Amino acid sequence: MLKNGIEYSYSSLQFSFLGNTDVKGVKSISYKVKRESENLKGAGDEPVAIGFGPKEYEGEIELMRKDINAIRKAAGEKSLVDIPPFDIIIAYANGVDPIKTDTLRFVRFMEDGLEGTTGDKELPLTIPLGLSGIEYS
Repeated sequence: MLKNGIEYSYSSLQFSFLGNTDVKGVKSISYKVKRESENLKGAGDEPVAIGFGPKEYEGEIELMRKDINAIRKAAGEKSLVDIPPFDIIIAYANGVDPIKTDTLRFVRFMEDGLEGTTGDKELPLTIPLGLSGIEYS
């Protein structure tokens, strides 16, 4: 049902992680849960039940270089891949409905490095994330 015509947008996202409650340098984020399922066969030619595999979580985040450097500094100049698991909290609103919050649980940075080329105006890095769960509220 249309309430005010306002959709959730990237500009409404607020990120909190590693002790910072308002991380501004997140250029993009994606995350999802997947679960395999298949029809189970028995007598006859029709499925008799459905079998489910375990849930799998994946994601990635694109961070601005200043935030990557700040994270490394806060971690004692460690590589991102050496930082212990942490949560990422993503809050978003559309101005009418209550604020929604997704929590990425036990996040790990799976890569570290630098990407850039001549003429770049910034040096962001897209980093695959290891996740152990997603909580939606």
